[in-house]
Amino acid sequence: MKNAIFITCYNCEKQLPRVCEKLLMHNEKLRSNGWVNIYIIDNQSTDRTFEVANSCQQKLSTHGFNTYKVRNKLNHGLGGSHKVAFTITKQENLDFCCILHGDDQADPHDLAQLGESFKQYDAMLGSRFSRKSRLQGYSKARIAGNLMINCFYTLVVGRWVKDLGSGLNIISNKIASDPKINDFTDGMYFNTSLLMLIISKYSYKFFPIVWREADQTSNAKNFEVAGNIMKNLISTKFMRSPYGQKRYQAIDKYQFEVS
Repeated sequence: MKNAIFITCYNCEKQLPRVCEKLLMHNEKLRSNGWVNIYIIDNQSTDRTFEVANSCQQKLSTHGFNTYKVRNKLNHGLGGSHKVAFTITKQENLDFCCILHGDDQADPHDLAQLGESFKQYDAMLGSRFSRKSRLQGYSKARIAGNLMINCFYTLVVGRWVKDLGSGLNIISNKIASDPKINDFTDGMYFNTSLLMLIISKYSYKFFPIVWREADQTSNAKNFEVAGNIMKNLISTKFMRSPYGQKRYQAIDKYQFEVS
């Protein structure tokens, strides 16, 4: 089985080395479960992320991982970086891809602990809010807000939703190849549309993860994010297109470089 971990990065020069060190901590277990390929995707960072990716590539490669650097030619947004990962998944005929955020919030330990159980589903979705999940650095207000949005999403889609989109998800080639993904936003609400697609057509399971907030930075405003998530949910559910009738372009191999 041919799988790959895609580390999506935007301004992660401080956190990316820690993510790579954690991957190395679980080197043997990850590779024995098929996670032998690693792609570090830099989404036009304005700091030294791409330079840091060079040293990470060398270190991971010397420990048995087939490691590649990917640089988006434009800032494609969070959703756009997912589309880049899915494009490579299709091009390389991978069986599964794991999307791991490069900001060191999710822990590769949770991926290693899954063993080969992920093969039973089209998607395995990391959940920050499952009973066995552990949150570090999250305020009670943020936890309550996320749980309320999860409940709202659950009511609309009619299936229990434990997380709208964490930084650790496993997606099969079958899902990555779904043409409807091309219509989804390239922005930060991509995961909410992807989740609805998965729920409506594919087998999936949520699994508990450890989630840590320390030196990561975010420009997202909580109330604005919550409002846009609900807007995206309703428009996708009832208008069959994220944010009404707006269409997004497919991201092809000419919009990023692999080295």
